[in-house]
Amino acid sequence: MSTKLKVTGIDLFSAGDFMGGDGTEEIVMSDPFGGVYKKLVIKDDQLVGACLYGDTVDGSWYFKLLREGRKIADIRDKLMFGESNIGDVGHEGHNKAAAMADADEVCGCNGVTKGTICKAIKDKGLFTLDEVRKHTKASASCGSCTGLVEQLLMFTAGGDYSKAPTKKAMCGCTDASHAEAREVIKAEHLLTIPDVYQRLGWRTPNGCASCRPAINYYLISTGRRRRRTIRRAATSTNAATPTSRRTAPTR
Repeated sequence: MSTKLKVTGIDLFSAGDFMGGDGTEEIVMSDPFGGVYKKLVIKDDQLVGACLYGDTVDGSWYFKLLREGRKIADIRDKLMFGESNIGDVGHEGHNKAAAMADADEVCGCNGVTKGTICKAIKDKGLFTLDEVRKHTKASASCGSCTGLVEQLLMFTAGGDYSKAPTKKAMCGCTDASHAEAREVIKAEHLLTIPDVYQRLGWRTPNGCASCRPAINYYLISTGRRRRRTIRRAATSTNAATPTSRRTAPTR
């Protein structure tokens, strides 16, 4: 069961066992300043619950993962940031795009169907994702249908299709991708959001509601792993250090 509400301008979505409990793990992202809160509940490598506040664009995707019982190990690092950051995962590639009827909706945000996209590609000679976005609005909002739009471009434009760059920037504040930000934080032991912004040349001093919680999450998760590694190393060192005992002389 899933619920999506819009109360006094606030979006709220919940599905499954979003309260969690014994045997579950929780991934939480909170940005009070931006009015965004997301909580995903995982059990046995499956998404079993989700609660989204303020940003619910990926609610239907989370509900699909929950309903299908899909294993999420391969997408866990990006799961919190939605389907648009997964690439073509979940789109079933070319076969799904080709099998869709012209009346089937591709972009839920803007109500764009497969037929509209394919007609624009053929009639206007479109070859890139940006061109399709400009003429049809498909993939121009939340971006969760990007993979499917690219598949439509591929089989409609054929050899003239120009694939979008594989590197996707986190947001308009930076050219860095999610993977690059995670790697820099890990490799250079960065500790604060301003450190990351300065190191990667952020264009805005305070980031935005998209990149700020993401960077905060990467800092927290990397810091936890680093502390666990240090504790394990310290434990191993202590265990390997010989201890001496004095034996009282016998009389």
